[in-house]
Amino acid sequence: MSNAAGLSFEFLANGAIRRIDAGELMLNLFLGNELEGGPANLWLRRHGGAGLLVTPWTRVCRLTVRSA
Repeated sequence: MSNAAGLSFEFLANGAIRRIDAGELMLNLFLGNELEGGPANLWLRRHGGAGLLVTPWTRVCRLTVRSA
């Protein structure tokens, strides 16, 4: 899964995040695997006219995966 800005995600078969990339830069320190999972407790912070909006990333990922 990726967007026009170059942010991309790879998921494991169990739905956990395997890797997060921004262009050619891998953002997570270690690749996730089936036994240990991947990055967790991530938060999406959006700056806008209404101020700072903060959303737990796990909820965003679940919604995105279901709609795919």
